[in-house]
Amino acid sequence: MKKRDLERLKRKLLKKREEILSKLEELGRETSEEGETLIEYYDKAAFQFNREYKIALGEKEAEILKDIEDALRKMDEGTYGICEECGKSISVKRLTAVPWARYCVECAERLEEEREAEASEEYY
Repeated sequence: MKKRDLERLKRKLLKKREEILSKLEELGRETSEEGETLIEYYDKAAFQFNREYKIALGEKEAEILKDIEDALRKMDEGTYGICEECGKSISVKRLTAVPWARYCVECAERLEEEREAEASEEYY
């Protein structure tokens, strides 16, 4: 991967991470029914904080935040852009669309099909 592509993708990851974190910060300034800030409320119990944090951010955004952190770590380690399933390079086109992608298009599609098949089996 070209250095300029990597730098552009890193900027994109950092921007998305800041968007998600600012949403959390915004929620922290809101107050609960008891009049305490959400941060004070969360400090009372780590378990409750984790649960409310995921609910507040939304399950998907919490997952994306983790994927962004992993992608940034991989950039530092020099392993960014390598599919976690097959070990092949993830295309720059895919990384431009989803810079926190863990899988190449082929593996992502196959894994999604497997998840859908498992979900439909559980349903019946």
